Amino acid sequence: MKIFFKKKQIVENYTSNIESKRIDELEEMIDSLNDNINKEVNIPSDVLNSFRINDTLNQEIWDGDKLIPEIKNKLTKIATDFYNELNLPEEVKLKDIIFTGSLANYNWSSFSDVDLHVVLDFSKLEGAETFKEDFFYSQKALWNQNHDITIKSFPVEIYAQDVSAKLVATAVYSIKFDKWVLKPEREKFKINKKVIKQKA
Repeated sequence: MKIFFKKKQIVENYTSNIESKRIDELEEMIDSLNDNINKEVNIPSDVLNSFRINDTLNQEIWDGDKLIPEIKNKLTKIATDFYNELNLPEEVKLKDIIFTGSLANYNWSSFSDVDLHVVLDFSKLEGAETFKEDFFYSQKALWNQNHDITIKSFPVEIYAQDVSAKLVATAVYSIKFDKWVLKPEREKFKINKKVIKQKA
């Protein structure tokens, strides 16, 4: 018997006979959660100090504000390999490869990763929008799980993006066309480390 609790949440073989052992495990989890909620988080200084604006883009990735050709070629290969492994119908072309996130901006740090977006036209595929989104999300998750890829010690996080989707970002670089779609601006702002600690 299947019980549908919420959207996309299915419980197989539901039974009303809940073992007391399960209740004990649940109570232990609740106690553990309460203990952890009340603990003060100790944020290492290197993590806290990573919240800053740099004078330049990361010069291991960028030559001034132009993507280093070796980096461009590697990112193109990664994105193309991901696209090819999707085994999509021939009409679903690779529209663009986008580099975004902190490493495409001045707020990069040693904790940054390479946000690599493969831009596709989802409308060329059959099926409901949620089905297509779920398919690409699962493929992205599998790829990132099975491929430990880094560029200059930064992990590469790949993502399939619909060509019609609005990307909310402060920096977007087209790797395919080797130019800025949205060039980052170095803005000065003061970071309140006390607030960051409180939020953590």
